[in-house]
Amino acid sequence: VFLMARSGLNVVCVDRQEGSYVLDSLTGHVGGQIPMGVGPASEAILAFLPEEEAEATIEANASLYGRYHGLSAEKIRSRLPQIRAQRYALDHGDLVAGISALAVPILPPKRDAVASIAINMTSARLAPERLEALLDLLRIQVSRIEEGINPLEGTVSRARSGA
Repeated sequence: VFLMARSGLNVVCVDRQEGSYVLDSLTGHVGGQIPMGVGPASEAILAFLPEEEAEATIEANASLYGRYHGLSAEKIRSRLPQIRAQRYALDHGDLVAGISALAVPILPPKRDAVASIAINMTSARLAPERLEALLDLLRIQVSRIEEGINPLEGTVSRARSGA
């Protein structure tokens, strides 16, 4: 399970908790970064940014996407509407063969997406009924986190930045 946060044009692994079956991840370790748009954890954040900001991020990172199993800016763009509609991102072994990942965005009140929680597992372990159970667990944890975030914090920093 990973807690991923936005850091400019990237996402950074803020925390990682390993289960009994350890899998490597794209970030590798706490502090590791990947370009925004690569993998469900970053897609879950990207999908809930203002549209212009999401597009600018995709454009800025477009030259990096090809390093990740032939990923492209267009493929990322095409996934965002579905992620917004279902309120989670899922990769069922497309990015890394045999590895599935599921992520739910952290959406504090009156703020853009700031982070996400993701679970990685072997694709064989992600049956449809397990997907729903994992989504329920992630949503409970995300709700607890969102309740603890100060909604004024984002307003203050936006005012300081002139936005």
